[in-house]
Formats: sequence, structure tokens, C-alpha cells
Amino acid sequence: LKELKEKNIRTGLVSSASQKNLTDLFINGLNVNPEDLFDVIAHGETTANKKPSPEIYEWVLENLKLPSSACLAIEDSPRGLESASKAKIKVLITPSKLMIDENFDDAITVLSDLGDENKPFELISGNSFGFKKVDYEFLNKVHGLQQNIKY
Repeated sequence: LKELKEKNIRTGLVSSASQKNLTDLFINGLNVNPEDLFDVIAHGETTANKKPSPEIYEWVLENLKLPSSACLAIEDSPRGLESASKAKIKVLITPSKLMIDENFDDAITVLSDLGDENKPFELISGNSFGFKKVDYEFLNKVHGLQQNIKY
């Protein structure tokens, strides 16, 4: 996320969690204010309909002032995949352990996690293009050449 910020890439956070739970997770669990990382934050109370409705993603697109074709969602569940896909956003999946056996056929790529320098991700399906971690270059390649990445 810091790399995307440095490159002036607008980012949005889409979560079904309540605003309080989401803020607590970031501040207490990760020791960071989510508003420092994301340009737009949508939580469980932002829209009337929850995932798998596309409404929450459509709200984020509107507030980022971006078309769906300029965006890439990183999701971890079938409901998230369905929600983003219905909003016409390409989706990269990093499934939780509870979701690993779910159907993610509509995702462009499925990875074990985001990977890092010391522990590369494992490719579950799709194409890793030889990358070992999710960073700006990987996102740009996965989303499509010559396009800016927004997620």
C-alpha cells in the first residue's frame, strides 16, 4: 500500500465489517490508521446492501471517481469476488484458510497470500508472471499492460 501511495495510485478499502471493527483492526491490530493508507473506505454500514451486492464497490468507484476498468480488487471470499465482479472490477483472490476450497473461477489470479521478500506467495491459479510478491509491478502486469492499478 505504501508503494501505491508513493506512486499516487488511489486506493479504496471495501469491507463488510462495521466501521468500529474495521478501525479497531487497523489501529489495534496493525498499529496504523486506515485513513493514512486508503483514499476511500467503505464498511458494512456504508451502503444498504452488503456483499455479494455490487453496491459497496460501486460506491467506492464513485467516490474514487474511477471507472471499473481502471481498478483491481483484492478479495478473500466468494462473496467478495461476486460483489467486485458484478461491479465489473477484475479480482485477484488471496483466500483465507477457511475459503481455500471455494470456487474462484471468475478471479483473474488466485494466490496463497500477498507474499514478501522472505516468503513468496504460492500461485493457486492464473498467472504469476514470474513474480514472488504482490507489488505495483505485479498488479500492473496482472491488471493489464499499459493500465494504472487502483484497488
